[in-house]
Parts: sequence; C-alpha cells; structure tokens
Amino acid sequence: MAEAKSKTLLVLNRNYVLTTTKGHSVAFEKGKPTHVPPAIYQEALAIGAIPPDGEDPQVEEVTKTDNAPADPAERAPLILAAIEKLVAENARDNFTAAGSPTVGAVSEAVGFKVQAKEIATVWQQYHDKVAADKAAE
Repeated sequence: MAEAKSKTLLVLNRNYVLTTTKGHSVAFEKGKPTHVPPAIYQEALAIGAIPPDGEDPQVEEVTKTDNAPADPAERAPLILAAIEKLVAENARDNFTAAGSPTVGAVSEAVGFKVQAKEIATVWQQYHDKVAADKAAE
C-alpha cells in the first residue's frame, strides 16, 4: 500500500494551488511531498510537479486522434446536420428535459466532442431555418 501511495506523491518547486475542473484542489508547498489524487496526476505533472524520489513521472502519452475541425464555421454545419438527424429520429434519450439535443447525442452523431454552447447556438439556427422554411411555403 505504501508503494501505491508514493506514486501519488509529487513535489513542486514553488507554492501553488492546483485547482481543476474535476473538482479537485491541491495546495503544494515548495519542496514538500504532497498527495495528488490519481484523477489529476497528469494535470499536476503538467504544472511541473515531479515525484519526490526523483524518478521519471508516469506521463501518459497523448495521441491526438480527434479529427474535429477547430474552426467554428466548419463545425456548425456538421452540428446542424447532426441535430437534423436527431430530430428526424426523435429518440427521447437524445434530448434534454427542455427539448434541446443532449451533448452526448450530438457528439456521437458528429464524431467529435461538442460543447453545450455550440449546440445552443446551432439549435437556434435550426429553429430559424425551420421557421423560414414554413414561411416560404
């Protein structure tokens, strides 16, 4: 058990509080070994924390396989097509209680991670398009 605990001890060369979006906060004191939860171990390494025994840290190799377009102008049409598909399928689990498509459903349909704010913007565009199509009839 002591060996497992030592793998989560890290030292930083400065005083620093690491606060993450995962709900963790770790206060490092300069030169003092500090317990780091496994969930944020890689984030602690990213700010320069190292194992106290001087061994090489266990850095996870990150291979970017995400082929998501970075430009919002390229993402929006893909998200719109996914929303149209989800609306046509009309599966209850693909929509929130408010009636908008869920992040998971849209992300799965487009093949890359989509943010909720992107969906909200494109969802409004979808409604505007539907309204314009009905007005044209």
